[in-house]
Amino acid sequence: KGAFDGIGTCHAVGVKDIPRVSTILELADRDCLILSDDDSVAKQHQKEYNGHGKWFRYSEILESSKALTGEDFIKPEIFKPVLKKLIQKYPTLVELSEDQLHDSGGKIHTIDEWLKKGGIEQQEKKAVLNEIKEEVFKNLKASHIEEEYFEFLKKVSGQL
Repeated sequence: KGAFDGIGTCHAVGVKDIPRVSTILELADRDCLILSDDDSVAKQHQKEYNGHGKWFRYSEILESSKALTGEDFIKPEIFKPVLKKLIQKYPTLVELSEDQLHDSGGKIHTIDEWLKKGGIEQQEKKAVLNEIKEEVFKNLKASHIEEEYFEFLKKVSGQL
């Protein structure tokens, strides 16, 4: 914790919002370290970015990380109650195992594919994914987070 004393946080609404947020920090004469997902969208936006601050994706901080999104740092069992509620709401969905949530494509990709196979239409699927994210993060505790994330934070502190 001590490494982050005196450090503030800002959150962009997706990687598309990073230039706006970093410009505000630049105008306020504040340094910034940008930490983002490691999916293809983040990689593309990072490549095109030439704004204020240093931008790192998860794997650029913790080389061994396979996390593509923040949800990949959350233990699979935390998703289970949320997914069970969805199965009740959408009977076409079949149970998704914790092993499936360990898929190398990432939790969000795996859940997205699961929803698609369950016949959830694209527009509704986006809303359902957001609902899942909200539910998982709403009651998140440190014990719900994979150890890898704490290793990631130690490496982040070395960038400060």
